[in-house]
Amino acid sequence: MLRFAAGGLAALVILAVGAVIVLRDTARDEAVRDAESTTRLIATAAIAPALDSAILTLDPAGIAALDRVTARLDETNLQRIKIWAADGTIVYSDDARLIGSNFALDDEELAVLRSGGIDAGVSDLAEPENRYEPPDQPLVEVYTKVTAPGGTPLLFEAYYRDRDVAASASIISQRFVPVAVGALVVFALVQIPLGIRLARRMRAAQSERETLLRQVIESQSNERRRIAADLHDGVVQDLAGVSFTIAAASDALSDTSVDTRIARSLDDAARSTRRGIQQLRTLLVDIYPPNLREAGLPAALQDLLAPLRSAGITTDFVCPNELTLPEEHEALLYRTAHEGLRNALRHARAHHVALEVAQTGAIVAVVVRDDGIGFDPSAAPPSDHFGLRALADVAAATDAHLTIDSRPGVGTTVRLEFGVPA
Repeated sequence: MLRFAAGGLAALVILAVGAVIVLRDTARDEAVRDAESTTRLIATAAIAPALDSAILTLDPAGIAALDRVTARLDETNLQRIKIWAADGTIVYSDDARLIGSNFALDDEELAVLRSGGIDAGVSDLAEPENRYEPPDQPLVEVYTKVTAPGGTPLLFEAYYRDRDVAASASIISQRFVPVAVGALVVFALVQIPLGIRLARRMRAAQSERETLLRQVIESQSNERRRIAADLHDGVVQDLAGVSFTIAAASDALSDTSVDTRIARSLDDAARSTRRGIQQLRTLLVDIYPPNLREAGLPAALQDLLAPLRSAGITTDFVCPNELTLPEEHEALLYRTAHEGLRNALRHARAHHVALEVAQTGAIVAVVVRDDGIGFDPSAAPPSDHFGLRALADVAAATDAHLTIDSRPGVGTTVRLEFGVPA
């Protein structure tokens, strides 16, 4: 939930900042369009009717007529007015010092003069035509086409203070920014109940998953216990009775004159039966170790090392005697150690195997390390390594972390880590 809230807040801030930037740029564009509309209105409604063809020859009467018009425009935001001839001569300006000056028109201005339309941009105060303007007051220039009597095209150029355009843009943005940001805030607030509901559903699903997992583990443990009990009380006892009967029959036959070959056959059958009983008892320990809960985890782990020692493999064992774990974690640790040691015995051809259990804070780790032939973990595991695949599934389902580190010729290390309640 905290991650959801933090992500939502970050997204809200990013969207709000982006919306403010976009709205400010849009407001600036809108303010420039307002300046263009004002320029077009002044050109068509005020300047064009006052134009006289004598203005082309810089006639004082024509200049005076335009002065009377521009005087009435003092209440607008106009900073400067210029009227250009096609050859770049300023035929009129409200600054009389510029009248008669000649400057080259750029491509955009010539395009407007030829085709009409309107264009705007920030004025370059370093240009000679702007030498009388304050250098610290940027201007926005807007130019459009007007026509003198007789059809001569002229370029009408109006200048506005940039700060006036910015103020107009600020007014526009102040109207829309609160609306946009407010809409984002409302949207974020609407998401909060949905996020809370989603978090609750996720917690409920997680709790249900954990409950089902515990039930599965308990069911597996109960089933293994039942199978072990059935084998011990049924097949093992029956085979033990058969073994005793065969041994007694063999002893009885050896005391008579009956063919000794029958006696030897019975002896072989008795030995095979006893081996089967031993294998079944070993399987019982594998299925459900009888001393895991009675003698404790360290003793049960020690018993797992006995088959390796019998096979001539040297072993090391490290486990704190005071280690106490919940039953499901204890069973997982035992199963990991059992699977790792069984693979080392059956497949690794190892000379030395180490079993280590350690607890650091709330993290418990069990490590099975051998010096055997190793294998390539990236390759498909052999069909007889089903136990490791099943163990990986169990580890993933219990939020444990299982790693298998191995390379051909350098041995194998199986490591399982999981957290326990404080």
